[in-house]
Amino acid sequence: MRQAIVFIFAAVLCASCFAQTTTAPDSQNLPSIPVIVAKKQFLNRVGSIKMFDLYTTNDDANFQLYVYVSSASCSGNGEVLGTRIYWTDDNAQFNAPFVSLNCTTQGGAYYNSGAVLIHAKAGTPIQMAIASDDVTTYGLSITLEHL
Repeated sequence: MRQAIVFIFAAVLCASCFAQTTTAPDSQNLPSIPVIVAKKQFLNRVGSIKMFDLYTTNDDANFQLYVYVSSASCSGNGEVLGTRIYWTDDNAQFNAPFVSLNCTTQGGAYYNSGAVLIHAKAGTPIQMAIASDDVTTYGLSITLEHL
């Protein structure tokens, strides 16, 4: 009889554990999934590219910018290509060097990549420019994610 009472007590206790309900977490505390808002690719390119808009923000937000650049045959010695990014946050406008392609010997294949987190103010563009030596053929891939 005592075993039956203990068993019933354990069954009721276990059932109450499963019957508990949980509330959904606050949506502001959920992790967000990054959304790609801009992608650009330049293949077999020679020469500089003037400043261009990647994306204009709708709200104050954080963004992750990824850049990959490569050349099958660097034709210079030193920096042959440099990228710059431009954006505005709550405090200032920024114009910053980013990924560059540096050749150490002529004729070799080279690549470089980078990622940067930026905060952009609503209604302002995120922009890029590429300066090149007008000799080196390069490929450049750009991805911008809204975080």
